[in-house]
Amino acid sequence: MSVSCILIPFQPDKWETTESDLKIDPSVLEDALLHTWPETTIYPKDASTSELLLWSFNHKGGPGRLMSLLGDNQIVSLGIDVYLFEFVKWYRSFIPSQHPIFLSCSCYHESYYIQIFENTTELDLEEYYSK
Repeated sequence: MSVSCILIPFQPDKWETTESDLKIDPSVLEDALLHTWPETTIYPKDASTSELLLWSFNHKGGPGRLMSLLGDNQIVSLGIDVYLFEFVKWYRSFIPSQHPIFLSCSCYHESYYIQIFENTTELDLEEYYSK
């Protein structure tokens, strides 16, 4: 079974009652990804999907799972692979600090998530998604 995760600027279990003013410009995100990881593959936008930007990493010896910025300009969809921790830590530093960032995975109830801080460690993430 493939597990998908999301990075969102509000608590996953409060999505119906919470709003965020975070808006990620897809072109700015694309430029930042390519600057940090030049081996990143950016895929053409498919007008039939809600994805604004679709990419995968290749710098650790092979392609990672697809990641995407969804149509609300706030949510990033990703999978658990060798790039997870590196990307999550980078993403936390990319998003302005006034916006909280939470990681939630499809294999858990929406009330089980982890908030990502500057000092979140790889062990913190491993403990989260190993339960």
